[in-house]
Amino acid sequence: MRNNNKRIFSIDYAEAFKCIYILVKKCSLIGKYNLGACYFRGLGVAEDKARSIEIWKPLL
Repeated sequence: MRNNNKRIFSIDYAEAFKCIYILVKKCSLIGKYNLGACYFRGLGVAEDKARSIEIWKPLL
């Protein structure tokens, strides 16, 4: 949500990554896609494009 082009709240990517990881453990395909995106963009974890591709390959 934005107010006059300023964020009202901050995004805690590390906490989001933890939640996504839980979804992956429950075999969520959307969770796997999002986990790969976190690694690809370095959101909540260190950027690791190779790892993101490993995660995404089985989804193709």
